[in-house]
Amino acid sequence: MFEVFHEMVNAGVEPNVNTYGALIDGCGRAGQVAKAFGAYGIMRSKKVKPDRVVFNALITACGQSGAVDRAFDVFAEMTAEVQPIDPDHVTVGALMKTCAKAGQVDRAHEVYKMMDQFNIKGTAEIYTIAVYSCSQTGNLDFALKVYNDMTRKGVVPDEMFLSSLIDVAGHAGKVDVAFEIMNGARSKGIQLGNMSYSSLMGACCNAKNWQKALELYDYIKSINLLPTVSTMNALITSLCMYSFLC
Repeated sequence: MFEVFHEMVNAGVEPNVNTYGALIDGCGRAGQVAKAFGAYGIMRSKKVKPDRVVFNALITACGQSGAVDRAFDVFAEMTAEVQPIDPDHVTVGALMKTCAKAGQVDRAHEVYKMMDQFNIKGTAEIYTIAVYSCSQTGNLDFALKVYNDMTRKGVVPDEMFLSSLIDVAGHAGKVDVAFEIMNGARSKGIQLGNMSYSSLMGACCNAKNWQKALELYDYIKSINLLPTVSTMNALITSLCMYSFLC
């Protein structure tokens, strides 16, 4: 990647902001944070003004290594430009991922507030990141707030989001809430597959509710859905717990 970059420069082709954005993004994906900032330093030395894409790529690169403070330094620089650059849903998602990876869940939730602060509608993926961060603590109240925010803004949840939300309910031991989420999604015509049902079976397992687990298994069979290994493992574990208790 850098060889091509240097060949470009040596050939007299002047890199622009898109060039540096692609270079920094590539470094981030490769987990080479130092090189990402090296490319950013070159960019600044050439007086090329960074845009939101560049800053988002830098924040994402920080997230690869859990460098939370450095990610927020980038964000501070982004908003302190002569012409400040407001965050978008990619910025918020990258910051939340960075915080969650470092185990700083409360900080991730503070970042989520930027969605309203900057009037960001967002995508299902961003709300999924917010909900996923709740899995570490089982904070179902916050996860349900995210779901309500998403609905209020007219963003349709996908299966990944619903699966993550059900998973949080399972970790919180609220299997009835998990079933309500699933039933509500079905009533809205949202297509559900193995990912959602596997999470729901996991919720039954976490709640040690073998009756609900069997009820779910019967339903899965009734709709001719071939269960996954993880679904069956959760069912077996639930039944093992019941046998142990008996």
